[in-house]
Amino acid sequence: MRRYLSIVLVVMRTATAARIALLTDVEGNWQYVRNVVRQSSCLFLTSSGQDETLELRDDCMLVFGGDAGDKGNDTLKCYEQLVSLKKRHPDRVVLLVGNRDVNKMRFTSELHDTEMDLYSMAKEVLEGPMWVPVDKRMTLTQFLAKEQKKEDGDGADGTIEAVNSKTNRLKWILEHTMGAHDGSTGRL
Repeated sequence: MRRYLSIVLVVMRTATAARIALLTDVEGNWQYVRNVVRQSSCLFLTSSGQDETLELRDDCMLVFGGDAGDKGNDTLKCYEQLVSLKKRHPDRVVLLVGNRDVNKMRFTSELHDTEMDLYSMAKEVLEGPMWVPVDKRMTLTQFLAKEQKKEDGDGADGTIEAVNSKTNRLKWILEHTMGAHDGSTGRL
């Protein structure tokens, strides 16, 4: 943490004459980014055909405060644009991570091949997020049963193991444990 703070302070010291733009909580909503850019004296968009590229004026610095994706339909575009801007201006773009960004690190463990067995996985994962009241919680088993019913019609012939795929797991994680409703739309 101390190293990170010193890096931020060094960046801030080198940019004392620069104007600083703050962008945060875009949550996958590219239209929101467009609206902010329209009002910004530091950020602008360039177009090439149908594509837009987020740009930063030479006398400016951008601090992104986190939560680039999840709720909107353009999550990947938001992440790609911010990372691209950081690569082009590494000394003038600071990308902070928010809870919606950090919680994606779960994917590497919960979608790993060794974690796909329903009978050996952690009870805390199988039962869903403990912060959601039990009567409103969708457990992984319940979610997979619904998916099985969609495939079989009545669910009587199949088992939930048949639909326990990484794709379905990812849908459950996004929709029922991360609050990223429609988070899998256009991604899976």
